[in-house]
Amino acid sequence: MRFATTFFLSAMLAAASGFGLTSTPTRHSFSTALSDKAADAAAHGETIVSDANKWRAIKNMDEETAKAELDEEMLAAYTAFHASVNEDIAKMKEIAKLIQKQIEIPQVKPKSKNQRKRDAWVRAQHQAANPDTVSR
Repeated sequence: MRFATTFFLSAMLAAASGFGLTSTPTRHSFSTALSDKAADAAAHGETIVSDANKWRAIKNMDEETAKAELDEEMLAAYTAFHASVNEDIAKMKEIAKLIQKQIEIPQVKPKSKNQRKRDAWVRAQHQAANPDTVSR
């Protein structure tokens, strides 16, 4: 039994290794081409970092300061950003209200002694009117 299991597993391993990855042809590039790409990437990275720092400062401004200090393009981006944030907050408040209604189960007050007596009287009247049915 052990030999058969070992043989079966080794056969599966040999079959799977037959579908291994082949080596891909390599492309030789010149070092000057790589240095140009690296310089372009570094310059692009610097612009991304500077834009991110500017936006980080802008998005935390209040509305009056933004109107006074920003140019038209950045002010439009600022107002669009804050409009979308306010819209998302309003949607989340609506969702929270719906979820809160589902989470909070309304508490039913227990029946009073007089209500239990009224219910028993109604059951007795129903049983007297319909002797062949059983009410619960």
